[in-house]
Amino acid sequence: MKLESINIARKLAWSFNRLTGIEYAELFSEACLGYAEALKDFDPTKNTQFSSFAWVYIRNRLRVYAKKERKYAQQINFSTLSLNDEEMIENLFSIEEKQRTYIELLQSMSTDAREIAELIIQRKRDLPTNIPPYWIRRTIRDMLREQGWSWPRIWGGIRLLKKALNHVYTLFII
Repeated sequence: MKLESINIARKLAWSFNRLTGIEYAELFSEACLGYAEALKDFDPTKNTQFSSFAWVYIRNRLRVYAKKERKYAQQINFSTLSLNDEEMIENLFSIEEKQRTYIELLQSMSTDAREIAELIIQRKRDLPTNIPPYWIRRTIRDMLREQGWSWPRIWGGIRLLKKALNHVYTLFII
């Protein structure tokens, strides 16, 4: 029917691959399943384009899959530990290893991402902790705007910082 729209599945799978680090082939197969569901449920009599309809189905399918993968990865890492292994969990990463990883992370970041990370560390008491992440990003964005940063510089720095933090997160989880 709308086989030319399969590129939507490719694009979404690629963006989820870059965001989560899950293998592209797995994400693409899940995206194709979401695409098939969209094909089955699409009603051409309604006033919507198939591409918009399919995009929502595929995105939701990939979100659910990424959540399951994250939970599964955490279960694999900690399911074999008993309650008596609390000391081992605490010492899983020594302070020196955490500091070395933090320094390597800072050195690998761009100067804008490094400045944003340092701003967050310096002003962490000003950042509320019980609100959603997008509100924290908004607060950080406002701080950077007060310092005279341009919008492209802010979003580029935040994007690079998130990418570096996701990389370190996967190193500690997996």
